[in-house]
Amino acid sequence: MKTTNVFLLMLFAASSVQATLFVHVSYTNGATEFSISGSVNPSALTYRGGPYIGAATGVPAIGPTVPLLGFGGDGDLGLNATVYDLPNLAGPSAFGTGRYDLNPDQHTGSNYVELNFGTGHSIMLDQYTARGATVNDTLAFNDATYAFVGIRPGIYIWSWSNGSVADSLTLQIDPIPEPGTVALAGLGAITALVYARRRSGK
Repeated sequence: MKTTNVFLLMLFAASSVQATLFVHVSYTNGATEFSISGSVNPSALTYRGGPYIGAATGVPAIGPTVPLLGFGGDGDLGLNATVYDLPNLAGPSAFGTGRYDLNPDQHTGSNYVELNFGTGHSIMLDQYTARGATVNDTLAFNDATYAFVGIRPGIYIWSWSNGSVADSLTLQIDPIPEPGTVALAGLGAITALVYARRRSGK
């Protein structure tokens, strides 16, 4: 059993490292937080249309059942956005059961990227990301549990390829620590502190 668990952890870790784009989701201080990092390989894409100059398309968005992931700072980051197809797309059909939300409470980022893994099979990029610029964006839903946002913990991997050139995205949604686990961890820390003080004679 332990061997199997170790193997699965190694497999997941390897998948995360190999992914060109990596999205990490965690639940911290009552907020569900998303972050994306990495870059897009333009050679793995197929041009569809654009750039759409003046179209305010740069809106952060999460769609667990679409499935869709959109990152970017302010809306104007979507100006001059170009749409590309994701050829030979493969991956899960959803990463949750929840709603389509276009209004995160917080969002930051210097680049715009929107991946539609549903019927669209497309990716929309600003001019810099389309040239391979590194993406480092975040968004968060305040006072929102996973159930509220409609996502499920797990590791989800999508891949696409254009000829011999392939690219991928890994979405890792961490489990939410159970209240009992957090309480036990805190109790353990207090116990260790008391023990250390007794040993030092303080």
